[in-house]
Amino acid sequence: MLTMHPGRVRMSVNSVGLDRLFLPGGDVWAWSRRVGRETLFESIAIAPSRTGHIKAMHGMTQTPVGRRNVRFTIHNDADYARFVVKGTTGPIRSTRPGGMLLVRPAPYSRFNRFVPLESVAGQSANNWLQRASDNVMLRHGI
Repeated sequence: MLTMHPGRVRMSVNSVGLDRLFLPGGDVWAWSRRVGRETLFESIAIAPSRTGHIKAMHGMTQTPVGRRNVRFTIHNDADYARFVVKGTTGPIRSTRPGGMLLVRPAPYSRFNRFVPLESVAGQSANNWLQRASDNVMLRHGI
């Protein structure tokens, strides 16, 4: 509400109403949820997939942060997702002295049967979660 008197202006803000925008059911909360779900679906679409396990393990959480902030988090609960996102450094060797690594056959590797190897090369990083987030934020002009 804006009240004007000669020489001064007084403004009242409904801070409780403003706070409600950021809580579940509020407009900012709903917008954040839409953008979060769009990011989730983009992440699933561009996730690397040999077996489909990484694609199936995506999830989203949304939480209020303080009075006027909302956070959504896209996560992947596959136990090896962090190695795909951050990559591995090679060569990777067995931890046992003189031990061999058993490499699984296709579709997990290029071999058609189990193969013992002394070491395997590392895997380059594939941060599909960051790429999905960047794509969605660009579309929204953020």
